[in-house]
Amino acid sequence: VIDYLEKAKSKYMVYFSSKVLCNIDLKALLNIHLLHEDHSDLTVVYKKMPKEDIYDTDLVLNFNEDSKVASKTSGKDVADGEIANLCTDIYIVKVERLLAALRQSQKDDVGTHVESCLRSMIDENATAYEYTGYLSNIFDVKSYYKANMDMLIPAKFNSLMYANQKIYTKVHNEFPTYYSDSAVVNNAQFGTGCEVEGEVVHSLLGRTVVVKQGAKIEDSLVHSSCVIGEGAKIQYAILDKDCKVSDHVSIIGTPENPVVVSKASNVTEDIIGG
Repeated sequence: VIDYLEKAKSKYMVYFSSKVLCNIDLKALLNIHLLHEDHSDLTVVYKKMPKEDIYDTDLVLNFNEDSKVASKTSGKDVADGEIANLCTDIYIVKVERLLAALRQSQKDDVGTHVESCLRSMIDENATAYEYTGYLSNIFDVKSYYKANMDMLIPAKFNSLMYANQKIYTKVHNEFPTYYSDSAVVNNAQFGTGCEVEGEVVHSLLGRTVVVKQGAKIEDSLVHSSCVIGEGAKIQYAILDKDCKVSDHVSIIGTPENPVVVSKASNVTEDIIGG
């Protein structure tokens, strides 16, 4: 990392956590950073989140009356029912300042993990930027499931997908999803190329998923190229891609503990979680 930054010609670096899902305007964030750069080399993004959406090892920021960072605590210290300032681990920092911190960490033999180093750099001189749009903090199966199910709520879907910033993704020019006369669909999203003969309710299906007649999928996330057999029942489940579920087999979890079926599994017997 140090070698890379030393060769970089940029004055600033943007660091974006891999576990948060949001659509943040980085140009606006940079403008905020430039506005305060006379006294701040670091801008950190935070989001007000409830306790249930904060993991024990997450960083939580506490502010004084002047909106300066007064202290930092961990997610495990947040009380039940409390709304806390979650550090999203999204930063803009001067490369020169980050290099100095990384070299010092290397000298102290405490490692040069960029995220840990950036967290340690947050102090009362840091600029804190509150993000108010949709954000999901994904740290376990339950939070991953919830983030996907959020996309069935129009306000959250629109906040993420139709903000001012465009979202670039890989294009798949495939035929549209086919719904037979027996298909029943309610509040669901489908990728291209699906074949639906059964019932799909409050669920998300990836590309080229086959739902055979009499099958029912509820409150579930089914990744691409899965085949759901006749009369099968899928509820509160996450199926990775290329799974095959035999006829009349049930896969049933709960909202708190959705069943996870690994990639390319051939499910021939019932899976009942709880």
